[in-house]
Amino acid sequence: MHVRTGSIRTAALLTALLLLTAPLGAQGRRPAQPQGRYARSVLQTGQSAGIGATPAFGATPVATVKRYRTVINGTAAYYYEGTLDPGTGFIEKFLFTVPIPRPSGPRPLLVVFHKFGTSHGDVFFNTTYLQEAIRRGWYLVCPLGAAQSHFSSIESQVNTEFVLDWMSTHPAFKIDRTRVYGVGFSMGGGSVTNYAARHVDPAHLMLAALIDHSGGVALKDTLLNDPAVQPIFDFWFGNGSAGSADPWKMERSSVVNFDNLTLQVEQDRDLARNLMHIPMRIVRASNDTIPYLSRQSDVLHAHMLTLGKVPGQSYGYYVLPYTGHSWSMLDESAACDWLQQFKLQVPSSGNTLADHDGVYFHFTLAQDQANAFTPFVWSADPPANRLSLSGTGNLKRLTADTAALGLKTGQTLTVELATADGLGDEVAFSGWPKFPANVLRDGVAWPAWSYNAVSELLVLFELDGGAHTWKVIP
Repeated sequence: MHVRTGSIRTAALLTALLLLTAPLGAQGRRPAQPQGRYARSVLQTGQSAGIGATPAFGATPVATVKRYRTVINGTAAYYYEGTLDPGTGFIEKFLFTVPIPRPSGPRPLLVVFHKFGTSHGDVFFNTTYLQEAIRRGWYLVCPLGAAQSHFSSIESQVNTEFVLDWMSTHPAFKIDRTRVYGVGFSMGGGSVTNYAARHVDPAHLMLAALIDHSGGVALKDTLLNDPAVQPIFDFWFGNGSAGSADPWKMERSSVVNFDNLTLQVEQDRDLARNLMHIPMRIVRASNDTIPYLSRQSDVLHAHMLTLGKVPGQSYGYYVLPYTGHSWSMLDESAACDWLQQFKLQVPSSGNTLADHDGVYFHFTLAQDQANAFTPFVWSADPPANRLSLSGTGNLKRLTADTAALGLKTGQTLTVELATADGLGDEVAFSGWPKFPANVLRDGVAWPAWSYNAVSELLVLFELDGGAHTWKVIP
């Protein structure tokens, strides 16, 4: 994702929560928090102070790093608090740990998405994931995500991506890009699923597996059932005035959107479809003290089944016998045991939903209209040298990474196209080395295409909404 925000609305609308950034030297967890939600009268907008000191690890001068010492099972261990300025207007703080001794080869990275009303310190105070990462020799990071109560806002996701980019490109770290795992609780459960669904660019870190623990995965439903969050939503998804939260902005920060009465998932409003390639588990309490979150988990699970998820080792829905709403319902060691089985598998086909111009798997997408979703169904068949594309809507151009899809430029390429909105689409292929000998559409030589020898870009212009077969003859 490469979305960048403009000027941020005035922070005077909100009262800041205290950040949990003091040295975290105590062993174990903070005493259990009261069940239920934090007071909604205190909201948090994040820190906006400037930074600029040289980081301890010698990375770029936009980062600062502090080291803290703790004791785990009688042994000294270290973790770090980093600070970055992603340019969103919200300084990003994050807690992380690195394997000791420094590994000679790549190691997994666990990304922990914190719950509502807490900071990046949530991973230390309320879970043992940091201890698990140290014991296993993993990297771990818990981003603040711009604010303690961010609800997967675009600002929070830009900040999180910035942190993960910093981790993945740091010369001192050796992160296994095929073994990046995510886990989140409550607001963080919604965040880990939405982040994974919106970040499917192989040039950046993609999640290889995730656990959604009692997640808030449908923000319009959250607002309907919990009106006290209105001021927070008005800040992130509106202009700050009462009732200004934009349904579209809430939809793009969710993974399902559904009718409150019928529980029917809204068509082409389900970023959950982008999770089909990711092993995932959804877990919730049998008696959650925030019942609407249980219902959201139920709806997400039912929808994943309709999309084609099959219960088994790589997908599961678990209702655990538990009363309350707490990280402690889920065993951290068992969670990590399950996650570590998997490596990233970038799919060769998909039913994909885009919410902005950007890279989705091996495609660069440009929309007809911004602030709307763009669906497309695709399948690459390298042995047949064929790309199928259908079900498109609100699509201006889709540029395929020819080599990454396994397609060959030295033999006839078949392209099957069918739009869903009746409008013309542009389908382009990068890395095309020479001017084609001929281009056919439904067996007839067709003039609606172009080739740029400098950029090595071949573009097919589909003009109507019917199903058509193109052939590019080298």
